[in-house]
Amino acid sequence: MAKHKRSCHASLTSSSSCSDGQLSVTQYFTSSKSSNVPKGIKDKIKLACTEFTALDCRAFELVTGEGFLKMAQSIFDAGRYFSHLSNINVKELIPSPITISRNIDRLYEEKKVDLLNLCS
Repeated sequence: MAKHKRSCHASLTSSSSCSDGQLSVTQYFTSSKSSNVPKGIKDKIKLACTEFTALDCRAFELVTGEGFLKMAQSIFDAGRYFSHLSNINVKELIPSPITISRNIDRLYEEKKVDLLNLCS
């Protein structure tokens, strides 16, 4: 440790890192405290995600999936469109399972054509 301290002594006077070009931890990771989202809102979303996974017997990782995030962003965008003055029930925004099952076949066919076009 003493050898390391001696080798870093010169660079400590010119920079905050031990060796030239070495990055600090804060350059790799951002603080969660720098978020613009109020703690109360984050807590409410955390509770909703927890209840969602528990009540519907879903995997915890579901809330970080690409599909879930796209859906959440779409609902958030719809909320911005309707503003806080509108009285929209979320059930009006969520499609029925039948609609989803019909849409999944259409989506499959679209992606299949896209993939075939990409491969040919």
